[in-house]
Amino acid sequence: MATAIDQARAGGVTAEHVLDLIEFWTRYRNGWDDPASKLYFRICNARRGVAVEEGWQEFRTGYNAGPKGTMSSECRSLIRELDGDSELAAILGDSHQFPADVWRSCHREASQTAPAGLPPARVNLLAARLYRERKTNGHATNGSH
Repeated sequence: MATAIDQARAGGVTAEHVLDLIEFWTRYRNGWDDPASKLYFRICNARRGVAVEEGWQEFRTGYNAGPKGTMSSECRSLIRELDGDSELAAILGDSHQFPADVWRSCHREASQTAPAGLPPARVNLLAARLYRERKTNGHATNGSH
């Protein structure tokens, strides 16, 4: 049976990337009811090109990854809104095909406007929503400005 490290290697990731995953997990380990299994799952599913903060299983309900301690009602409301929009996951899944500068811009804006404590996976969904809005409104999404 392959170990988590064997599977990570098969995914093309380096030992440094696995150490970065462990560092991320150490910071947020209290966000999961069974943190050891979440680390194992994330390392097994590590792939080259997937950012350290992406690909984690969701934090337990009510956990705030931010510095304040409890998740704000604004944050909970946004999570419900993002989770209720099934199209966003598909957009996020295709984001590797978008022009890098356009996706970075959407992600930067999402990171800057997200309420404190919004989990990284939800920031990614917020970026997908921004990308869709820009595309719908005719803003440049093909790399031209």
